[in-house]
Amino acid sequence: MLPHGQVIRALIPLFFASGTTSLVYETLWARQLHLVFGTSQLAICTVLAAFMAGLALGGLSAARWAERVRQPLLVYAALEAVIGIYAIGFPFLLKLVTPLHLAFWQAVEPQPVVFGAFQFVLLTIALLPPTLCMGATLPLLARFISAHTDEMGYHIGRLYGVNTLGAVLGTALAGFVLLPRLGLSLTTWWAAGANGLLAVAAVWLALSSQPVEPISIQAQGSADKGHPHSYALFAVAWLSGFSSLACEVAWFRLLTLVLGGSAYAFSVMLLAFLLGIGLGGWAGGWAADRSFRCGGKAQVLRHLAVIQIGIAVLAWAAMYAYGELPFSFVWLYTQVEQIEMTPSLLWPATVLLALAVMLPATLLMGATFPYLVRAATGTSSSLSRLVGHLYGSNTCGAIAGVVSGGLFLLPTVHIRGTVLVALSCNLVAAGVASWAVFWATLPATGWTRPIRGLGWGLGIASVIFLIHQYKPPWNPLLMTSGMYQYVAAMDDRSREGLLDFSVRPFELVSYDEGLSSIVTVARNRSDGNLWLANNGKIDASMPGDMATQVLLAHIPLLFRPQAERVLVIGLASGITAGCVTLHPVLSQIDIVELEPAVVTASHEFDAYNHQPLDDARVRLFINDARNYLLLTADHTYDLVISEPSNPWLSGVSNLFTREFFLLGKQKLKPNGIWGQWIQTYGMSPAEVRSLLATFADIYTYVRLFRIDEADVVLIGSDAPLPLQASRIRGTLFANNAVAAELKALDYNRAEDLLSLYQFSRGPLMQIAGAVERNTDDNMRIEYAAPLHLHRDTNDANSELLQSVAELPWEAVEGREQLVALAEAYAAYDWSWRRTLATIQHAATLYPNDSRIPELFRVYERQARLAEHIEALSDVTGR
Repeated sequence: MLPHGQVIRALIPLFFASGTTSLVYETLWARQLHLVFGTSQLAICTVLAAFMAGLALGGLSAARWAERVRQPLLVYAALEAVIGIYAIGFPFLLKLVTPLHLAFWQAVEPQPVVFGAFQFVLLTIALLPPTLCMGATLPLLARFISAHTDEMGYHIGRLYGVNTLGAVLGTALAGFVLLPRLGLSLTTWWAAGANGLLAVAAVWLALSSQPVEPISIQAQGSADKGHPHSYALFAVAWLSGFSSLACEVAWFRLLTLVLGGSAYAFSVMLLAFLLGIGLGGWAGGWAADRSFRCGGKAQVLRHLAVIQIGIAVLAWAAMYAYGELPFSFVWLYTQVEQIEMTPSLLWPATVLLALAVMLPATLLMGATFPYLVRAATGTSSSLSRLVGHLYGSNTCGAIAGVVSGGLFLLPTVHIRGTVLVALSCNLVAAGVASWAVFWATLPATGWTRPIRGLGWGLGIASVIFLIHQYKPPWNPLLMTSGMYQYVAAMDDRSREGLLDFSVRPFELVSYDEGLSSIVTVARNRSDGNLWLANNGKIDASMPGDMATQVLLAHIPLLFRPQAERVLVIGLASGITAGCVTLHPVLSQIDIVELEPAVVTASHEFDAYNHQPLDDARVRLFINDARNYLLLTADHTYDLVISEPSNPWLSGVSNLFTREFFLLGKQKLKPNGIWGQWIQTYGMSPAEVRSLLATFADIYTYVRLFRIDEADVVLIGSDAPLPLQASRIRGTLFANNAVAAELKALDYNRAEDLLSLYQFSRGPLMQIAGAVERNTDDNMRIEYAAPLHLHRDTNDANSELLQSVAELPWEAVEGREQLVALAEAYAAYDWSWRRTLATIQHAATLYPNDSRIPELFRVYERQARLAEHIEALSDVTGR
C-alpha cells in the first residue's frame, strides 16, 4: 500500500486533469446547446445557470452521502467514467431534447420568461448526470483527505486551486488547440478518453491505499454542534459566489469592447478569470491554515472579512483603469506588430489586459473558499459534509450572480453599476463574517454585542452608499472605439492619435448597454456619416454602407417580385428592412433582431430608413435568428434576407454554417429565395472560398453580386434565377419609390445594377474547389477568420472574385444597353477586366460607334488600370 501522503500528492495531477476535461465539456456542451436554444443573453444565462445548478446539486448531494463511503477514490473513478460516457452520448441526447423544446413552443408559444424557465428545467435535466458528478468530486476527495490529516485548509485549497488551474488549461486547449483543429466531435472523444484514463488512474490509487472509516452519526452530530456560525458562513459563500459571477459577467462585457467578440477573445477572458481563482485557491488554503494556527476560528473569520473587503477595494480601484484599456490595447498591438506580428502571438499578449482587470480581485475570490472551509471545520473531521454544503451554497450564489448580472444588472445599471452591486455584496459578506466573530468572542450579556453589530452594519451601509455615489469616469466613444477591429487602420497610435481617430471626430447620438451588446450611434462631425456600432464594431452607417444596405433588399426581390412573406435577419439601422417595405406586393415582413437596444438605436436612422417598424405589415421578433428559424414552421417564407454581423464573431458565426443554411432552406417555400450578405474583408481568400462554397452547396442556382470592394450579396434558390436588364427595369425601376432610392445611390439605369453581377454557381464552385466547408462541427470561419482580422486581404479577395467573373452580355439587348454596361463597368476600379472585355465586344459588334473612343478615355483615367491601356488601344485602333 502507498503511504497516504503519497496518494494525496498523486491526486493533485488527477484533479488538475479533471478540471481540464470539465472546462472542455462546459465549452463543448454550451456550443451545442446554443445551436438549439440560441445565443440570446437569456439563452446564454440559462445554459450557464443549468450547468452550475448541476454542480450545486452535486456538491449538496455529496455532502449527504460522502461521509459513509469507505472507498472514495473508487467512487471518484466511477464519477469520472460516467462523465466521459455521458459526453459521448450527449449529442444523441440533444437530438431527443430538441423535439421537446420545439413541441413546448408550438403548443404554448409562451412569453420569453416562461420559455426561459422551461428551457432552464429542460437543460438542467439534460445536464444533470455529468454536472452532478462534477459537483460531487470535491466533497468526495475532501472525505478522503479529512480521514487522515488536520491540514484541511491547505489540502482543500490545493484541490480547489489545482482543479481551477486545470480549468485554465482546459480553456486554453479548447479555445486555441482542440476546437480550431479537431472540431466538436473529435474534441468530445479526446475529452472522453481523458476521463477514461482518469478513472483508471483513480482505480489504481484506490487499490493502492487503505479504505477510510465511515464517520458515525454521533460524530457528524457533534461536528455540526461545533459550528454555531455555519449559517453565517453559508451566507458568505452565497454572497461571494454571487459577487464573483456578477463581476465576471461585467468584466467580460467590458473586455469584449477591448478584445472583441471572437472565440479567442472569450477564451482569453475566461482563462484570465480562472487563473486568478485557481492561484488564489491554492495560496488561500495555506494562508487559512496559518490563520487558524495563529488565532483559531475567530482569526480565520477576521481574515475572511478582510478578504471580502479586499475584493471590493480592488474591484472598485480597477474601475478607474477601465478608460486606459483602449490605449493599452493599441500599445500592446503595436509592440507585437514590431516583432513581426503573428496571430498566434497577439492573443496570448492580450491575456495581459484581461489579467490587469481581473487578477487582483480574483486572487482573493479564489482564496475565499478555502477560508470558508477552514472557518467551518475548525478541528472537525466532518470535512466532506461542510465542503459539499459550502460548495453548493457558493455555486447557488454564482447562479444568481450570472442570471441577475446578465439579464437585469447589465441592461439597467450597466457595467460599472454591476461591478458596484457585486462589490457591495462582498462588503455585506465582510459584515456577516465580522458578525460571526463578534458573536463568537464577545460576552453573551449586555448591550455590547448588538451595539457593535449595529455599528458595523451602519459602517458597511455608508461605504456602499458612498461608492455608488461616486462612479469612475466612462467615455462612451472611447470605450466603444473598437480598437480590436480598427487598430491596423490607425496611422498615429499615440494617445492623441487614438482620440483623433475614434473620439474627437464624432458626436455621440445615443448609447445603450443592452442585453447582449453595447450599442452606440454617432455622427461624423465633418461629413455627417451616421453609424451604428455593436460593442465598438460598426455594423451600419449612412451614407457609408448605404449601397450595401439598400441593394441587399432590392436584389433578392428582383428574382422573386411576387413574394408575399419575407424575413429579414438583423435590423441594425433598419435601412434594409425599410427598403423591403417599399415593395407593396409584400403582405408580411418579419424582422428578427437579437439585441433590443438595436431596435431603439435604429430610430436614429428614421430619416433614412423609411421607418419600417411603423409599417403595418412588419412584425418584430427579439431572438437569436437560428433559434427563431428552428421554432418556425417549414415552408413559411418566399424570401429570406440575412444580414447578421461578421461571421468571425462568436454566436454570429452560427449563422454562416452549412447546417444553418440547410435550416434556412427548410423555412423557404418551394423555389424560395435566400439573400445573404458576406464580407470580403478581414478574411483570407481561403475563408471567403469556404463561405461561398458552403452556401452554394445548398442551392441549385446561385448568383453573386459584388456591391463594393468589401461586400457581396449571394442569391440562392432551387429555381432558375433569370438575369435580364429588362427584368431589372420592369421590376425595380418601374417602382417609383425603389427607383428613387437607387438613383440616390447613382444607380440610374438597369445596366448600373447589372454591372454588379459577378458570377453564377458554376464559376463559384470552380474557385471553391475542395475547400473545407464551414460547419457547426469544425467552426472553420469562427476560428480562422479572426487570425486575419488585422491583415489587408481586400486585394487578394478581389483578385479571387475577378478571376472567374462572368460577362452578362446575354442580359442586355442591342447597342445602347451594351455600351451602357461598358460605361457602368468603367466606374469601378476593380472591374477593369470586364470593362476591357465589354468594350472589346462592343467595338467588335459596333466598330463605328462614336462612344467607343470616349469609353477609352474614361478607362484611361483609371490610374490603377494604366498598365492595360496598350491592350485597350489595340481594340479601339488608337
